[in-house]
Amino acid sequence: MHAGILCLSAVLLGSLALPVLAERHCPDWPEEQLQQQIIHLQQQLEQWDRSYHVEGRSLVDDEVYDQARMRLDNWQYCNGDDSSAIRLPGDTGYALPHTYTQMGLDKLDEKQLRQWLRDRQDLWAQPKLDGVAVTLVYRQGQLQQMISRGDGRHGQDWLQHARHIDAIPKQLPRPIDANLQGELYQKLERHIQSAHGSHQARSSVAGWLNRKQVDGQTGRQIGLFVWEWPDGPATMPERLQQLAGLGFSDTAAFSQPVSGMDDIRHWRGHWYNSPLPFATDGVVIRQGERAANRLQHAYPPAWAVAWKYPLSQVVARIRGFEFNIGRTGRITPIALLEEVELDHKRISRISLGSVERMQRLELGVGDHISVRLSGHAIPQLAGIAWRNPQRQVPSPPDPALHHQLSCFRHRSGCEQQFLARLHWLGGKQGLNMKGMGSGTWAILADAGSINSLAGWLELDDEALQSLNGVGKKRAKQLLTIFVQARQQPFGRWLTAIGVPPVLRLLPGDSWPLLAGLDMPGWQRRGYSARSAKTLHDFFQHPEVQLLAAHLAATGIDGFQLAE
Repeated sequence: MHAGILCLSAVLLGSLALPVLAERHCPDWPEEQLQQQIIHLQQQLEQWDRSYHVEGRSLVDDEVYDQARMRLDNWQYCNGDDSSAIRLPGDTGYALPHTYTQMGLDKLDEKQLRQWLRDRQDLWAQPKLDGVAVTLVYRQGQLQQMISRGDGRHGQDWLQHARHIDAIPKQLPRPIDANLQGELYQKLERHIQSAHGSHQARSSVAGWLNRKQVDGQTGRQIGLFVWEWPDGPATMPERLQQLAGLGFSDTAAFSQPVSGMDDIRHWRGHWYNSPLPFATDGVVIRQGERAANRLQHAYPPAWAVAWKYPLSQVVARIRGFEFNIGRTGRITPIALLEEVELDHKRISRISLGSVERMQRLELGVGDHISVRLSGHAIPQLAGIAWRNPQRQVPSPPDPALHHQLSCFRHRSGCEQQFLARLHWLGGKQGLNMKGMGSGTWAILADAGSINSLAGWLELDDEALQSLNGVGKKRAKQLLTIFVQARQQPFGRWLTAIGVPPVLRLLPGDSWPLLAGLDMPGWQRRGYSARSAKTLHDFFQHPEVQLLAAHLAATGIDGFQLAE
């Protein structure tokens, strides 16, 4: 399989072998790198699986796990290995066999689901509970076994836990034999999935059930939803009616007949946005009748699939880093991502906040991270999904070279901070130079036309028209902007060149007066020792004094010596 191409693969679903076209993007990596990435992600998934299924601890969010599993499947396909079977870790505790295996459902997107629905009848929708799957085995109405999902074929004996979970009937009203498959879930009060998320409900229940003993108080926090009765009545209405009669009323309450995509979308949205007694992560669409001779075969079954809810976080690979340097010298690292989509928003970069945070997280090129959207739809780092086995840690700019009093002039290493100072100078909080955006300042700086924050004051019409992209009309506009900026009051100019915001101007203040104050002089004006030092350092800094002299020479009000 060639790297860097868009592949279409036919995924055969169930006995009908219905092709569902799934887009696969193969990474543009050398074969050796792809194989190394596959091995590394396999090991990571095995660690997560063992922790969850054997030790009862969840080390990763469910959404991140599912995306990692899909990423591995895609990489294996690109490597020529289209084996996507999930192999859960073996454990000596998996002693009890499942008469009817539990291997999970195929998870489809909307396009794939539409294809799956073709020519299918007798369809039902149920919420896909975010809990822990179990099998309950009744003989003559008496609960004989409760088996964990385990590896899908064998599971642990959890019968001792069932005695303390009130939601599990120990004796059915009728003396029947039954194998019931369902979900043990954490009972929640009016849980709205779209607002509250997963609530780590699955992890909580898994942790409780992997204890040696579940006490009564914990057991009362666990509910049961039966979603399959393999050896029950043939039709869905019969199964629901009899399950309700046996004491499993939730199944009927949350099983709705659907006739097509519109009905499915309705119930998916309803359960996503309505208060429920449990956490969910999607909907299950199933056929009421299913082939009896396939009920004991390995899943995924042909008669049921899942359509999950919109992601609350997406996994993205870091392809590189940028470092933005602001006006005050603050360095903000930016992670450049292989583009992903979340809530219809395309994301290709994300702020990491600070160099300290980036270094604390030890982020590197090739790492996979999880990304969420804030309340204002701003992408934010949610966590590290898994590391790149080949560590490529970036080197940020030296913080010692960028601070409150650096880069008042345009020189090597100061390009970003100097442009940020110019942008601030011309902004609303500064000289309010409407029409002077970052692009225009960059043209002036890159052409060498301005080497200091006041250099633009000396430009004339001829100098402006000599610049690439600046014609006669634009030059005239810029000169008008410059003239208006000259007329701004002294206080505006101080803010524009970056005076510390603690400064409070008094009537009669001028640059010579303020620059002549020593530390005691600033403190006599009511400033704390710390604020006095900040102001004194600014007014005495050599680059700031050169800038002030330049402004005085060009006639800016407040900077000249008094006559």
